[in-house]
This record gives sequence, structure tokens and C-alpha cells, in this order.
Amino acid sequence: MTNPGIGDSPRRREDYRLVTGAGTFGDDFTLPGQTFATIARSPHAHAILRRIETTRACALPGVLAVLTAADYLADGLKPLIHSPFTISPPDITLRNCGGKPVFIAPHYPLAHDRVRFVGEGVALVVAETLATAREAAELVEVEYEVLAASAEGTDAAEPGAARIWPDMDSNVALDADVGDARAAGEAFNRAAHVIRVETKIPRVTGVTMEVRTALAAYEPDSGRITLYAGGGGVVRPKMDLAHMLGLEPAKIRVVAKDVGGNFGTRNNSYPEFALVAWAARRLGRPVKWTGDRTESFLSDYHGRDLTVSAELALDSSGKFLALRASNISNIGAYAISFVPLTKGTELMSSIYHVPTVSVRARAVYSNSSPTTPYRSAGRPEVMFVIERLIDRAAQTCGFDRLALRRMNLIPPQALPYVNPFGMTYDSGLYEKVFNDAISLADWSGFEARRAASMAKGLRRGIGTGCYIESASGAPHERATVKVSPENAVTVTIGTLSAGQGHETSFVQLVSEWLGVAPDAVTLVTGDTDLITAGGGSHSGRSMRHAATTVRRATSEIVAKGRRIAACLLGSDAADISFADGTFRLIGSNRSVDLFEVAAAAVSNSDLPEDLRGSLQATADVDSRVSSFPYGCHVAEVEIDIDTGLVTLARYTAIDDVGRAVNPMIVQGQTHGGIAQGVGEALMERCIYDSTGQLLTASFMDYAMPRATDLPMFETAISEVPSTTHPLGLRGGGEGGITPALGVIANAIVDGLREFGVTHVDLPATPERIWRAIQQAHTAS
Repeated sequence: MTNPGIGDSPRRREDYRLVTGAGTFGDDFTLPGQTFATIARSPHAHAILRRIETTRACALPGVLAVLTAADYLADGLKPLIHSPFTISPPDITLRNCGGKPVFIAPHYPLAHDRVRFVGEGVALVVAETLATAREAAELVEVEYEVLAASAEGTDAAEPGAARIWPDMDSNVALDADVGDARAAGEAFNRAAHVIRVETKIPRVTGVTMEVRTALAAYEPDSGRITLYAGGGGVVRPKMDLAHMLGLEPAKIRVVAKDVGGNFGTRNNSYPEFALVAWAARRLGRPVKWTGDRTESFLSDYHGRDLTVSAELALDSSGKFLALRASNISNIGAYAISFVPLTKGTELMSSIYHVPTVSVRARAVYSNSSPTTPYRSAGRPEVMFVIERLIDRAAQTCGFDRLALRRMNLIPPQALPYVNPFGMTYDSGLYEKVFNDAISLADWSGFEARRAASMAKGLRRGIGTGCYIESASGAPHERATVKVSPENAVTVTIGTLSAGQGHETSFVQLVSEWLGVAPDAVTLVTGDTDLITAGGGSHSGRSMRHAATTVRRATSEIVAKGRRIAACLLGSDAADISFADGTFRLIGSNRSVDLFEVAAAAVSNSDLPEDLRGSLQATADVDSRVSSFPYGCHVAEVEIDIDTGLVTLARYTAIDDVGRAVNPMIVQGQTHGGIAQGVGEALMERCIYDSTGQLLTASFMDYAMPRATDLPMFETAISEVPSTTHPLGLRGGGEGGITPALGVIANAIVDGLREFGVTHVDLPATPERIWRAIQQAHTAS
């Protein structure tokens, strides 16, 4: 039987372990003598900390320590280290107008002067049992001087808003102009049509199945700290923790095994990492913290939250002339990341030819949990905006919405194409994918389905939308491939799976290039004692960088193995071929397999010195270019006009991933992304009230999509190789979600067009739909 290689779809190797409960997630780590931690959190969105009294909490039997920011600072420790600007060199750089420095707020693990969002930690309690720790946390007495709060980004951006950081003259951390304002203005002046959209793409949270955890142990003899915590990788938290605790990186070890979901919200370091490590060092015992779901809603880094005012200029034939926009990103209380604002801004024109643009991009501090990249950071928001602009142009100006898109798509002969923000798209057949998606969705048969829905008393709408996104991320990755005489191959790499199927797809690469059975290959990740470098998993980088590094390492192994085989077979290396795991002497029936060569490298003293030792190779990549996944989706909805309930009836997607290593896994990634997009489009939303209280801090108030909310998806993969990746890969983890918001919104508006509805903000809840219908009735 042929070993599965690139393009095959073997079943995921990791699934049996995971579905039978044999996985090892954060809370599964347990150490002898461990203690338990909980965090006393602020009930206020904005307040000065006047006094923290811990006497009663400390007196509770079983309490080992109650620590505050005063203790942390007295120990000479540092704030969390965040790098809010993008680390992907192809991305544009946002700079403050006038060259004003960007203020990056210091983020300490515990608030030390004032609290800035509900749920921010004010004290760490460590006890012999979790129940005792939680009881003691209730006894921590905090005197707050409550201040005015601004949780909404647009409110916080106002000149008179209460300052989140008193040292700033406003809450605007970053205010950048991108594009050519003069050229855009001229284009708008000569435009036959100008279409406007003002909207807010709401804040959401990742709602990973596994809540965050952190367990730390301290070794007094060596002064070494080991942190067990899942996330997007292990190298970054190791370096962050070393910085915060003032230690050499060699004194920190980070371990993670299975990760129960990420989507970007767990890629950055969290306060709890430092807190348990610090407490473990002070107490000389392991300290474990496991958050609960309410803590997750309150203190996980959130996603999205972009307010946009945009306008599109068109000539009389429908050709796009220019795009102007104001984008306000609500970054919360601390500047974790400007990446969503950056990546969204730079791709706002999508795969359409827009000659000139002018965008004002602002990042604003507010009294809310910080925001960070969330699956396809920044792109779903702006794809929603451009696709809503196009549909409104068609609706307002009388254009056919399919023809309007076709005439403005970037043609294949224009690629590589520099978009108006300076991003260079690599390759693609945009119109073909668009046409194929329309055909696959049976657009021509829609009117019959609309009539069938109408007969049931429902309105039916259809919408489409295109997208592009950039796969980049941290540029550096390292992989080591080792072939052992015991018929085993080990791949050690700095990525970390959170459900993406690395144990299957990475093994397929090795199986194809070394010709070994999948069962012979073991993937090693998630331990900085073994992983010396690596950027983790985000921004569609894992497979792209793994393929590059593993390819280089396996090629080096084959080259070395060919020389060893030549020695064993008494020939020149040029006369040795390699295929299916075997080195053969060309023109003969003599051969040695890969594992025999590995054994010879270890035990044959007659080999030249440079060929002796383990048969292994390490390869690095430092990728400074992006690949650009793209595609087109189509959605159909049914709407109950009496209740406003929207039901997703059909969903079709074609995504170009360049080259699919495992098409089944790619399809699964697409399905998951669509489901997340449906959640954002129809129900998910983090809501803060005027005082900064989070009103959606449980599943009673934060709605999530269920299987019954989703139809069977019709998906297909397009494979036009990327010209910026040696194997043609683009990335396939984010395409499902990127266009979904705009596609579903377009379908809803199409279903309501008889009522004169021209736009619906997200999420399109039944109440919003019902109100839109009533307002349209009133207006008419």
C-alpha cells in the first residue's frame, strides 16, 4: 500500500487519542505537592486602587499567600512584554501622523495603581485547595475610587472622554493615514456614484473549548522554572516569562501538549503565566491556576470590535475609482496588538482593482478587555465592508451585483498585483473562482427556491462575496528531522497544534519525502527543552513554514544518506537513487533502505568521519514574504418576518489554498471557519454597558452557533500555486471565516429588499431584523 503523501486525505492520527479522552490538556497537568491559585478581580471598569487589605484572606486556614502588585513590584519584576506592531515584514507599517510616538501601556500581571476593565486582577491567592483559595479571594478587601468609564471605542476616542491612561492627552494610541488622500479626493469628485456604509463589526471572544490554565514549578537547586500552559506556541512565552521574572531564558522551560482551541486569542502571554511562576518561586511549591468560563469571558483577550465609515466611488459604468474609510479599532485597556487594524487596512480593497485609497486607521484605548488577533485578524471586518459597499452600489445604482464584481476583479494577467495599500498579491485566478462558486451554489436556480420559501411564509435571500487574506506571521521557524535505526523518524518543530491536524499533515510531508510509513513518524512539539526556535501557530504559518523547513531537512538527510549508501554499496553517490525509502545502485538490484543507512551512520566506523553519527538534519526558514489565500462564498438565508429569525439555508465556498497537503483537513478548517463566521454574523457579541460592565459574561447571554443552526456546507478547493512559497502553499485555516460576515449580511439584505431594507448591522439577531423591517415600514 502506498504511503499517504501530499494531496491525500488519510484520517487524522490524533483523533482517536482526543475523542477517547487520552489527550493531555492544560488542566491535566498535575504535580506532587501542588497548590491552587485564584485571582481576585475588579468589579469595576475604571477605578483608582486606594487600598488592598489582605489580612482576613491570609488568616483563613490553608491559605499560603495573598499577593498584590505591591509585592510584585517589590520583587523587582517587570510588566508583560507585548509587541503590538506586526512582525510580518510584508505588512504595511502604521505610524502616528506627525511622527508622534505610539504609547504602549505597561501591562502588569496585577493592577497596581488603577483598574482599567472589569475582570482585571488585583490579587493572587494561593492555598492548599481550590475551594480555600476561592473563599479567601472573597475576603480580599479593596477600596476603589470609581472613575468614569468608556468601554466603546468610538466613545473613548472622543476628546472629552475619560483618560484610560492619564499620561496621554487622549485615548487614541495610534492615528495613521494610509493611501493618497489627494488622489482619492479627486476620484470622488469625478465619480458618477458614491456609496457609503457606516457600521460596527462587533467585539467577540474566542470561546475556546478549553479554558486557560497555568501550572508552574520551581527548582530551588537550579533556580529553574517550568511553566505548563497551552497557547499558540512555547518559545514566545518562554522568552516573555524570562523577561518578566528577570531570568536568563535558559532558566525557563515551557511545556504544552494538546491545546483545546486557540483562534489567535491565546497566542499572546497572559498575566497568569507570570503570576503562577512568581508564586511558585516564592513558595517553593508548584502553583496551579485554572480559569472558569466567566473568567474567560471577562479576561480572555477579545477579538474584532472595529467601527468603520467607508465610501466607494464608481464611474457611470460601475468601475471602481476610489475607496475612503475611517477605521477605529477598540484595543481595550492595553495595547496587545495593532495587527487586526493593520492587516485589515492593508487588504481593504480585497481582490478588486481599486485605483486609489485613503484610510484613516485609529487604535483606541478603552475600559474593556484587550483585543488581539482572532481568526483571520482584521480581514473579516474589512471584507464585510467592501462587500456591503458593492451590494449597496448594485442596489442603489441598478447594477447587476454579479456583473459589478466581475468587471472589477483583478485579472490574472495583472498578477503579481500591487494593491493601493502597497501589498503585492502573488498569484490567482480570481474570476474563475468567483464563477465556479456561483455555479456550485446554483445561483441560477435561486428564484425557484425563493418562491418555495415564500410559499411557506418566509423570505429568502442570496448573497455572495469574495475575499483575500495574507498568510505570514512570525518569519522564523526551525525543524529537526532525525532518522533512527529503530525504524523511527522524529520531527521536532516549533509550531503547536490547537486542532489543525499537524500530527497527520506534517507526517504526510515526511512520508512523501522520505518514503516511510506514517506509523514510523513521530511529531515532537510543545517543549522548550526540545524546541530551540519557532514562532508557534498563527496567521496561516504552520504548514507553510513546516513544509519549507521539513523539506530542507529531509533533502539534507537524503543527500547525506546517498553518500552513506554509496560507501555501503561501493559506488559513487552520483550512482545512487532514492525513492520509496530505499537507496538503490542504479543499474543493479542492490539497495539499502533508509533505516539501514541510519544504522550504518551510527555504528559503521569505516564511514568517513563527516558521515558518522545520527542521520538527522536541522533546517531554518526566515520568510519575509506573504502568500495570499483567496476565494468566493455564497449564502442563502430564510427569514421569518414576524419574528426576525434568520436561518442559514445553504452555504457554498470555494477557497484557493495554493496546494492542499491534506484536502480533508483543509475542508474541515473551512467548515469550522464558516461556523465561526455564522456565529459572528447572526448571534455572537460581547456587550459592555455604559459603566463598562460586561453583560455577556456567560453562555446565558453570549450566544454560540450549534450544529442545528448550520446546513450541510458545499465546499471545494482551488489550487493555484502561490509563487511566493517554494511548494506553492498559501494556507487554508482562515478562508472559511474571512468572507462569511459579508456574504451572510448580503443574503439577509437581499431577502428584505421588498421592505426597503438597505443595511443590517451585525450580529443580525431576530430583534435587529424585526426592527429593520418595522423601521422600513414606518419610513415608507
